[in-house]
Amino acid sequence: MMKRWLGLLFVGISLQGAEYVFEQNESLKPKSTAIRLEPERIAGRRVSFSVEARGDMTVPDKAWRGGIFNVTARGKDGAPVHRAWKTVGGGHFDWKIVEFDTDFPVDIEEAAVNLGLADVKGKVEFRRLNVDIQGVPLPLEGAANFGF
Repeated sequence: MMKRWLGLLFVGISLQGAEYVFEQNESLKPKSTAIRLEPERIAGRRVSFSVEARGDMTVPDKAWRGGIFNVTARGKDGAPVHRAWKTVGGGHFDWKIVEFDTDFPVDIEEAAVNLGLADVKGKVEFRRLNVDIQGVPLPLEGAANFGF
C-alpha cells in the first residue's frame, strides 16, 4: 500500500503525478525547492530516495553542479547534521532514474529533499519522486570479523 502526500510533510510516498521544472537562462544562480520530511519518522533510519530526471542544460564545470537531488537534515540548534545526494549531471539527457540510500542520524529535528538546478543554464525536469523508509541499520562493525 502506497502512502500519499500529506500537506507539506510526507514519508514513504510516490508522487507519480507531480512534476518539478526548473529553468535558468539568465544567470547561474541556483533554483530549487525543498520538500519537507517528517523527522520523527526518518530519524535513525535508512531511507531510499529516487526520482526521474530529464535535462537540457549547459555542462557544469564541477560534477556536483547541474541538476540538484539531495537531502539535508538539521539538529536541535539548526546546524546541519546530515547531507546526502546523487549527482544528476548536466548536458542533454532523456528521462533517467537517479537514486540513493542514506542513514539518518537519530538527532535530527528537520529534514528536506531538495530538487533544482545549480550553476548551469538550461532546464531540468523531475517526476516520480519516491521516498521509502527501509528500517534501522544494523551496526555490524564489531561482528564483521567475529571479534578478531
